[in-house]
Amino acid sequence: MSAHDEARTAALAAALERDPVLANQLGTLRQQAWAGLDALVQEVAGWLAQQGPAPAAHTGPINVAALGAAARQRQALAREQRELAEAYVLGALVNYDNPDWNPLDPATSRGTGDSLLATLLTWEPPAPPADDTDT
Repeated sequence: MSAHDEARTAALAAALERDPVLANQLGTLRQQAWAGLDALVQEVAGWLAQQGPAPAAHTGPINVAALGAAARQRQALAREQRELAEAYVLGALVNYDNPDWNPLDPATSRGTGDSLLATLLTWEPPAPPADDTDT
């Protein structure tokens, strides 16, 4: 992130500390962005699962150990598909207006600091003021 962007982020953080309504609205927007991002990643992961090979059918005797191993393999495949979906979705969102972006070449991707969405998703709301009342 450039020094100019860091200064803008610091100014925004200071404004949010002074305006709890704005901070609340930005927090709501952040939650909506996360929900939308998660839905998009789920959709892409589902598409990847449909495109990939079906899990291999079990050929040996069926017992608890074999069923457990098959379940672990399915979970590992689903985890890999989710990670790939996250990488593609985040890369596409960060590089939506980058005509040089190639998902297979990380060097063509711009940094996440250049993305308003990445900034929104990583923003942490200011801590509420300490309660000074004694009970």
